[in-house]
Amino acid sequence: MTLCRLHQTLNGRRALHLFCVLIALASFSPATRCQDTSQVLLSIGEARQDANGDFTPDRLGQRVTISGRANSNSDVMHTSRLSVFLQDSTGGIELYNTDPGPPIEEGDSVIVTGEIGVYEGVTRIVRATYRVLKVHRPMARPIELPIPEAPAEKYEGMLVRVHGVVTRSWTDYYGSYLTVREQLNDRDSIVVFLANRHKPGIDLTRISERDVISVTGVLGQYVRGGALNTGYEIYPRYPEDIRERRIRTTDYLYALIISAALVVITLAWVFTTRREVAKRTRELRESEQRFRNLLENVQLVALTVDHDARITFVNEYTMGLTGWSIEELLAMDLLDVVVPPAGMTRQAYREAVRTGGVPAHFEGDMITKAGGRRLIAWNSTVVHNAEGAVAGIASLGEDITERKRAEEKLSASLKEKELLVREVYHRVKNNLQTISSLLSLQSESIADQATRELFLENQHRIRSMTMIHERLYRSSSLARIDMREYLQGLANSLFRSYAVNRNITLHVDVHDVVLSADASIVCGLIVNELLSNTLKHAFPGDRPGGITMTMFPGDHGTYALTFADNGIGLPPGFDIHTTRTLGMNLIASLTQQLHGDLDISTNNGTRYVITMPAT
Repeated sequence: MTLCRLHQTLNGRRALHLFCVLIALASFSPATRCQDTSQVLLSIGEARQDANGDFTPDRLGQRVTISGRANSNSDVMHTSRLSVFLQDSTGGIELYNTDPGPPIEEGDSVIVTGEIGVYEGVTRIVRATYRVLKVHRPMARPIELPIPEAPAEKYEGMLVRVHGVVTRSWTDYYGSYLTVREQLNDRDSIVVFLANRHKPGIDLTRISERDVISVTGVLGQYVRGGALNTGYEIYPRYPEDIRERRIRTTDYLYALIISAALVVITLAWVFTTRREVAKRTRELRESEQRFRNLLENVQLVALTVDHDARITFVNEYTMGLTGWSIEELLAMDLLDVVVPPAGMTRQAYREAVRTGGVPAHFEGDMITKAGGRRLIAWNSTVVHNAEGAVAGIASLGEDITERKRAEEKLSASLKEKELLVREVYHRVKNNLQTISSLLSLQSESIADQATRELFLENQHRIRSMTMIHERLYRSSSLARIDMREYLQGLANSLFRSYAVNRNITLHVDVHDVVLSADASIVCGLIVNELLSNTLKHAFPGDRPGGITMTMFPGDHGTYALTFADNGIGLPPGFDIHTTRTLGMNLIASLTQQLHGDLDISTNNGTRYVITMPAT
């Protein structure tokens, strides 16, 4: 009767809830009801009240009776123990038992009697007995909670939903974590915590930093290591509790601003690009026009062909040179007007045009409309398209027909003059030999030995000049003489002429000395006088000895001719400038003709050193 009157005095949702509680209490066994007569029926907010803010409930350790609706299934938060959050209009609290007990489903009304406890800031009822009442109506929608307002005690233990950006993710011994902020650079944040004891199904590792998510779960406060290390966490229940965040009005505004900025940037880029393209196009046309003007006015053959060897451009000079009109040339094949390089067939040249293998430089004929030919020195380059493939060939050519003819005439003239010079050398040689022969015949009729020796000396001088003209006549060079072969031949000739005994040796060492014809004649006469004088006077009787003759390039563009013997030497007080002998006078005079210096020493024989400029 008392229950009925109480039910009549109550109204609304609160009345129905209290009515169910009273019925549940009445259903407990007498033994249960009598275990603790001090227990009281409290709201969840009253049970978790913390008046002094020390993160410890005022009724810690007291045994109370509360009721509320479960906001998750009892097997979700812990796989082996009972861990389920109950909530009413005043707050939420965790029901925690080591013994799982009867199963609880989300939305069930649960009446609990147990002790108020706390674990790391989470208020809970432990060592409890409970009764489950099935209520067939859906659970209330989660509380939409802005993250800056998340640290609010009145929402602890209740089902909430937050939206934001993941700024950090990590794991430790207890489980996996995500730090979520409403905006990337906000200071306020909340932690999404998934304990290792949670029922499998949620995978936080698939979520990366900067992902935008929506999280539904139970809000809890944690205290670890004292009051300085506190914060708020959300405990998701099922995989669908973590979803992609819905777009909010501010995001639309940001997106609109960003889109507008992108449109402005794009329009500015398009305008700038079009202006730049127009400028580059104008510059390209101007450059092309300058290039065309240059090709039109240059006195060179200029033409381009495509990869099939069809002519695509010719200048005015080409038309004037060949006699073809521009229409005729543009309708022609390259091989109709250009003869391939020597050693290349028409087909090979066409293939070279197609593949870009045309020689960069070659000389070839160009056929004129009248059937004539002009010799062209071609310079060709390969032209590629944008893809890098061969597009054709561009060629510039110089008409060298007249130059080639002039070169051929000059070459013929040079050959003719060379023949004439060789003929002159040959005639001079013959004349000198004739003079030498006349002197020889004349000397045979002279009885005086001294006079005959004079004739013989002149014959030797003439022979040295004859040998020069003989070598010039037979040499590939008509102006210069290799002194090594010449001096060796001259010395051998004199040795034979004077019938030198075998006790006198000759060593000739000449390297890298080439003189002009005039200098060679003078140098030969000097060697003739030195060698003749030595053979006659340095080794009287059968005295043995040696003669050394060397000639090498010296310093500062000079040549050094050294002639030495180990004979009896010059008489005491000898002076080449005061002597009256013809040979010594010739040596001094000829040295002056070479603009050289003569040095004579008589230590252990006689040594002559003549230094002359290279000619």
